[in-house]
Amino acid sequence: MNRLLALAALALMASGAQADEVKPEPGSVLVFGQALGGRLGHVVNRCPRDPAKPSKVCWLSSPATTPGGGKSGLGKLPEQYAPTWARYGLFEMFFERSGELASMSIRGVPSEVRSDMLQSISQRFGKPASNYVYDGGSRLTWVAEGVEVEVICVSECTANFNSSAFAQSIRKEVAERRQKEAARPKTP
Repeated sequence: MNRLLALAALALMASGAQADEVKPEPGSVLVFGQALGGRLGHVVNRCPRDPAKPSKVCWLSSPATTPGGGKSGLGKLPEQYAPTWARYGLFEMFFERSGELASMSIRGVPSEVRSDMLQSISQRFGKPASNYVYDGGSRLTWVAEGVEVEVICVSECTANFNSSAFAQSIRKEVAERRQKEAARPKTP
């Protein structure tokens, strides 16, 4: 009888492990164990009262609804998906109206762990595509299939992970805004 219960418990644990496994849908890329550019395999709910160790990504508070119908707010990553440097900052995520995870950011990462963060990102996405150093800070970018990463450091660092489609829509929006601003009079 005990042997039968032990086998049943093992089977249950194995099926649970498979259910928690994250499998990205085509066109998405796994970043922090989440399908960036795709839909998550679960509904993102509010974190439990003690959000120290959630088993799935969750909202720390109710997300804001954007003018386009998306959802944006602070969340919590499960420990097994967060590199050590990511635990120092605030995790923010943005979902398109369609439910696709378009962007994730880690904000407020202390400059003391900057080199760990850059090494971690380079290990995953290769050599940075660009590296700008300016008075008081730096900006590095990586471009890989399905994802664009931007790290901006001044006194603290912010790492933005955008799906390629979302990054392209941001560039288009910026170009349109610049075109409109260029048509405005330069003097009163």
